Amino acid sequence: MARSTSLRKVERAEEAGRSATLAFADVAVVADDGSLEVCLGSGGSSLPATTAVLGGYRPSVGDRVIVTDDGEGCVVVAVLRAATPPGLVSASGAEARLMGDGIAVFDRQGACLVRARGSGVEVAPSTGDLLLSAPQGRIRLSAAEDIEIEGQRDVTLKAARRVEARAGASADSDLPDRLVLDDKGALLTGRRVELRGTLARIIAGRADLVSREVRVSANTVSTTARKIETTTERAVLRAKEVVHEVAELLETRAGRLRTLVRGALSVRSRATTMKSEGDTSIDGKRVLLG
Repeated sequence: MARSTSLRKVERAEEAGRSATLAFADVAVVADDGSLEVCLGSGGSSLPATTAVLGGYRPSVGDRVIVTDDGEGCVVVAVLRAATPPGLVSASGAEARLMGDGIAVFDRQGACLVRARGSGVEVAPSTGDLLLSAPQGRIRLSAAEDIEIEGQRDVTLKAARRVEARAGASADSDLPDRLVLDDKGALLTGRRVELRGTLARIIAGRADLVSREVRVSANTVSTTARKIETTTERAVLRAKEVVHEVAELLETRAGRLRTLVRGALSVRSRATTMKSEGDTSIDGKRVLLG
């Protein structure tokens, strides 16, 4: 394309009665607005120049080019050697270049946005945000190995309906290892759920614990409540020492009451009243009164 463009310019110049001359030059200056200057020969002066339509060519300082004069100024009609790798330039100024064994995409300011090599792809804008958007479809991330999400500050997940995380081979079982967040609340299921921390606190208007078996192991267990109710078929308390301290009334209601003491039984009170509707029996080797 560069050669045919050059020939057409020469032919038009000859038809107009002018002599067109081709010359070697080096690109000396490339301005931000795209204008450039070329240097003819070693140590020659710089001349303003424009570029013919050369597909994929973006001037850079150090390019070896062929120029001619079309009667309006110096024009670059061919590129012999590019100082930077060849690339494709869009109308907005974004450019794709060959970089070693891969390809890179740069914005109009020259900042690298995407690098693609045989080992992988990196999307890393040097400034600004990165947005993955599918207004009419879904976004799916899939990898043969791990997927990592890392943020130097916060990581936020938002969903209009539900956020769900699943893991393990039990993802399709009746009790999968998963975490679900939706407008109804949070659900955590798994064959084994373990929470660890230096300090844990649960605040709820109501908390229900449903389990076949509950085990509690702690150095100290403290319970503070206005009212405690326990309903069970059988309750067994084993302890080395048990102390009950009641400020007002301690009342026991039972169908039968039996107390077995290996040693001595001592009852002390200011006044003692024992009343039986039937017989009252006291059995001992000696019964001492007074």
